[in-house]
Amino acid sequence: MDVLYASLAQFLIPETLDLSHNSVLRGCDEQSVRSLNGCRVTDTILRCVCGVVCMCVCVCFVVAVALWMYCVTNRVCAPSTAVASLTPF
Repeated sequence: MDVLYASLAQFLIPETLDLSHNSVLRGCDEQSVRSLNGCRVTDTILRCVCGVVCMCVCVCFVVAVALWMYCVTNRVCAPSTAVASLTPF
């Protein structure tokens, strides 16, 4: 889980706030801008992908294989228990 914090120069923040607009970043300090950029980049990538669910499954598979390779190489964990926590849903 990734918890982000950003101080926005708005009195009220709507639930439908679209972070892709640059106007959201006006009045923010550098740390808040960097914090919001991760969400903005992720949203931009997901808008470019046709099958979002398929992409999430593929990313989880790649992460699971990388974790499995790390575990096998270093003999440090049981991959089946570690991979179970990687589901995106």
